[in-house]
Amino acid sequence: MLKSFFKCIDRLTEICIVISFTILCAVIFAQVITRYFLSFSLPWAEEVGRFLFLALSYLGVSIGMKRHGHLRMDIVIMYMPKNVQYIFDLINKLITIGFFLFIVYIGINMTMRVYRIDQMAISIPLPIWIVWACIPFTACLSALQGIRDLIELCTGVSLRETGGAA
Repeated sequence: MLKSFFKCIDRLTEICIVISFTILCAVIFAQVITRYFLSFSLPWAEEVGRFLFLALSYLGVSIGMKRHGHLRMDIVIMYMPKNVQYIFDLINKLITIGFFLFIVYIGINMTMRVYRIDQMAISIPLPIWIVWACIPFTACLSALQGIRDLIELCTGVSLRETGGAA
């Protein structure tokens, strides 16, 4: 059951990345074509591109969590006994989950503040709170990846689609 839940989280993240990247490429391509071949610029392309790039950056953090791709200084820990390594890994995962849950909390508060002032994007009819909502949404995805890592560490059972190392 947990494996299928995390599989859905992975699919959601991948779908968001594919959609965002596809739209970003289309918008930038359209901007290049209109600017250099048709001699006019799309007034909304830069802002949409910036918003999509931000969303992709935050989604990339979640993918980095999934793939264990973030930097980690573990040279000292590698030479410690296995039970000490386990304790350090457990503390690391708990701190990481706590950090992302804090970002979810702060992100929701900031998103609600922006929602209350009813600010709109400059060149497109998009409420800015939607852009801000990317922060708590992607931090939640990252926290879920951390929770998966914690469960795998504590149980020794892989919750990954391909059966990656726990």
